[in-house]
Order: sequence, then C-alpha cells, then structure tokens
Amino acid sequence: MDKVNQPINERLKTIREELNFNQLEFSKILEIRQSYYSEMETGKRPVSRKVVNKLRSEYEISTDWMYTGEGDKNIAKKDIKTDQKNVPSLSTFTKNPKRKDLIDFYLQMSEEQADFELSIEIENLKDEYNDYTNLLQVLHSLRPAPRLLEKFPLATQFIDYKLKSENDFDIIHGNIKKPSLRKAFKILHYIDTRTHIRQSLSKLISFMHRYAEMQMLSDYTEKNK
Repeated sequence: MDKVNQPINERLKTIREELNFNQLEFSKILEIRQSYYSEMETGKRPVSRKVVNKLRSEYEISTDWMYTGEGDKNIAKKDIKTDQKNVPSLSTFTKNPKRKDLIDFYLQMSEEQADFELSIEIENLKDEYNDYTNLLQVLHSLRPAPRLLEKFPLATQFIDYKLKSENDFDIIHGNIKKPSLRKAFKILHYIDTRTHIRQSLSKLISFMHRYAEMQMLSDYTEKNK
C-alpha cells in the first residue's frame, strides 16, 4: 500500500515488523501497556504523541512520515536541530522553560500534523471527561448525604464543557494572533485541561473508595448490634 494513503496505525505496524519485535516487546520499549499498544496498531485508538516522540528519539523515525506518510521515514540530520529562524519567540507568552520546549516542538509540525495532534488531545479529553462524569453519576445514584454530593456535583455534557474550555482559552490567549502559535498553545491548553480532569477523577475515585469502606463498616455495625 502507498504509505501516503496508509493509516498511521499501519505505519506503526510496519516499523514494529521491520524492527522484528512482537507487540509485547515493542510496547515495553515504548513504555506503554501491550493492550494499549495493540489498540493503537489495530486503529481502535489514535497513535499517541508519546509513541511518535519515542520512535523519533529511539529510532530516528520522522514525525512527518509517521503522521502523513510523506518524505523520508528516517530523520535527516539537518532536521534534528531546530531552525531557530522559523520559530517565533515564545518569551512574550510564557516564561516556563518546559512549556517553551513543548510549544517549540508543536511549532515544528506541519499544519496537518498540528491539526491531527489537536484532534487527538480533544478526543482523549472527551474520553477522560466522560469517565469522570460517568463515575459522578454512579456516586449520585447511591444517594449519599447532600453535603457529600456538594463536593462532587453532576457535570455538564462534554460539548458544553468543551465550549467553555474554548471560551476560557480565547480569554487567556486572545493576544496570540499567529495561527501556528495559537494552535500550539491550544494543544497545550487541552493537555492542561486533561491534567485537571485526571486530578478530579483521581480525587473522586479516592472518595468513592472511602465511601464504600464507610458503607461496609456501617452495614457490619448494623448486623452486629
């Protein structure tokens, strides 16, 4: 199959087979679960940015080739270093060195790559947000005391949450006019939003565990009165 028309998951499989690894061996190298890798290779999940970056750093696989199938599969030496002349100054927008490096990385992407990366972040955010809202619904179905529910109110639908998130982005980064830079910051914005949702989910899971333990203790006490 023409690599340009080949899905990214097929290019991932091609690399694994050329390196003569089975899925378990390759997933360990990529530092992900074998089941998660399998879903990426079969197209059930999008190929993550972490995997693309790992292939670049470990095997010098071109990110352009991974995302589009175009150009050389292996990185040309001149492409490994950043062409600073084409990178807008980020100091106006962020003072955090790690964030500068991440935004700089996104600025090196083609427009197609950046759009693909943004779509992945939105899809991943949707999955994690839905996990959070589903668990909230479970908690509310248990009908605990109102004071407990106040800590974890029911959430809005994802489409409304995403709209609010985009409005927040426009308020915070309305001064960024350059399209490529704006898109890089938007990707980072969704990464930050996912981190916030993940933290909220972690707190909710911890609370649910404690609540279950309290219920078990209460039931045990009632039975042994």
